[in-house]
Amino acid sequence: MKKRFFQKMFAFVLVLTMLGSIFCGAAVIPLDKETEAPAPFALSDVCSVTYRNGSGQQITITNRPMLEQFVALMNTAGAKPSQVNPNLPNGIGFSVRGQGWEIGYTLNCLPQDVQEQQIIFTSQGAYQVQNGKTIIKFLEDALATLDPYGCFAMGRRVQQLRILDNQKRQAALLDYDREEDFAPILESLELLKPQKVEKDQLGLPLAGASELRIETIGRDSKEYSYQLYQYGVAVQSNGEEVGSFLCDLPVRKQLYREMQSVFDGSSKHASWMSLARAGRIRGMEVMVDGKVVEEGVTHLENWKGLRVGSATEREALWTAPELECRTHFVTGVDYRVQILNGKLRIWASDMPQVLEYTIGTQQQEALLITLQNA
Repeated sequence: MKKRFFQKMFAFVLVLTMLGSIFCGAAVIPLDKETEAPAPFALSDVCSVTYRNGSGQQITITNRPMLEQFVALMNTAGAKPSQVNPNLPNGIGFSVRGQGWEIGYTLNCLPQDVQEQQIIFTSQGAYQVQNGKTIIKFLEDALATLDPYGCFAMGRRVQQLRILDNQKRQAALLDYDREEDFAPILESLELLKPQKVEKDQLGLPLAGASELRIETIGRDSKEYSYQLYQYGVAVQSNGEEVGSFLCDLPVRKQLYREMQSVFDGSSKHASWMSLARAGRIRGMEVMVDGKVVEEGVTHLENWKGLRVGSATEREALWTAPELECRTHFVTGVDYRVQILNGKLRIWASDMPQVLEYTIGTQQQEALLITLQNA
């Protein structure tokens, strides 16, 4: 009630202010007016450059010396307007940002095919430049410098992102529709400035929502794991060690805060089940009252998406669950997920304990209906 009252009062005052300005002959200045962008190849006061290559990797350059080098290349490009129409099925691109403005640039080729005399399409029209290859080489070199291990500049490669609290055995799942939530996390990951070290230099692993899992897009999809420590992060790719890295500590702390904030504001899912990936499954059976009703991963996401409460350890699985999903991974690990009376139990062959969560009867009934209608 108070919020509506203040909203109405604000609107009333704003109308009076505008009317007063009109009657007095004064101009009304928009509150969120953007600064006019400079010409695409006459840049100044640049705050950042974000580069996306053909493989989906992305970096954001904020380093002042690197920005100055980039601006010098752009402003000496000998750019001339072109009447070529854009045709961009598989291009690369970059964007330049200043205070209150942004300019987008796209090329209709991959990095290795860029020529010095190159057409670059911008949000202000097309231009032919004389140093296109040099500009893209600078950005490719920056990518190699800022992400030499190929696992920190994820950019548009992300298919799904998970944040895990391994003490609570819960996970938050973020898909494309949550991009506004995970974009700051990816940006912080990109700015960590990793330095490879021995694992014992990282200190202790952090508690709470301190593990990040990223599944990438494509036929060669991988899953990267980032476990945060006091002084850095340990990274794995498909379960294999990539390395241990000391990081820019303020950025690492910011990443931790962002992960915890998103985790706290998200629905929770069983962490073991959230890690199941269709591409890593060799077989899956779904049973209702002990009878197999489906084989295959058709409804894998329905099982992963079940919202859960806190976890409790149990000694064994149920002998007669109402619903059960048995999953067999290419690694040789097997999962059994059971549902009975609004509760879920899960067992993994590589873990000694059985975990039980509350899911509620509504979710149980909804899953049963989905399976029966398949």
